[in-house]
Amino acid sequence: MNMKSKTLMSCIVAGTLLFSSSIALATTAEGMHKDAQIVEDVRLISAPVQKMEQSHFKSYTGIIKSIEDYKGIEDSKIVEVEDNQGGIANFIISKDTYFINNNKLEIGVKITGYYDATRPMIMIYPPQYPVEAVVVGDIKESVKVDLFDENLISVDNQLKIKVTNDVEVVTRDGEKYEGELKNKNLLVIYDIATKSIPAQTKPIKVVVLDKESKMDNNNDAENKNMKNEEVVKLLLRMITAIIK
Repeated sequence: MNMKSKTLMSCIVAGTLLFSSSIALATTAEGMHKDAQIVEDVRLISAPVQKMEQSHFKSYTGIIKSIEDYKGIEDSKIVEVEDNQGGIANFIISKDTYFINNNKLEIGVKITGYYDATRPMIMIYPPQYPVEAVVVGDIKESVKVDLFDENLISVDNQLKIKVTNDVEVVTRDGEKYEGELKNKNLLVIYDIATKSIPAQTKPIKVVVLDKESKMDNNNDAENKNMKNEEVVKLLLRMITAIIK
């Protein structure tokens, strides 16, 4: 083999090795990229899922089968209710229970009771629900009962309310409420709502179910009176200073 043949052969061998190395590097890079993508996908899949909190209040709907005095609580009734599947529950209705539509309790009438699902329940059958609010019969408006957070969104993230000055806000005994609504158990009556999540609405009426709401209301009134007294005292001082 002459010198030219040897040189040509060396070039072919070198080119082959260089081409093979390029392919190997490309394959390795592609493999590393795929491995990185797999790791990233695993990270995305294994990312923690945010747990959706459930509503603090639940409801039970059925037909009134019987109404009797409840001896456990003064001025209370125990109402036996049968749902459309034959299930039985007893509502404990006290003087503190809020009647949404003011209808009277009657046997054979439809009733919906709203109770605090976070409270301890007596493990008996049929279950007994101390109901916070009831609808006797039907109403055309929608009702939402839940704890509402600092943004006035229900804890189950189903409803956000926008409360303006013309919205009726009362305590469970019907008195006008002027205190804070954030982080309180609210009964919201509304009609029109957006289809977003959470749905947003301007309520027709808001009832503050917290039993301390009356105390808050009184405190707000006292604070306003104190502020008024301070303003009067300040004006008297200014007048006195001008006269002197």
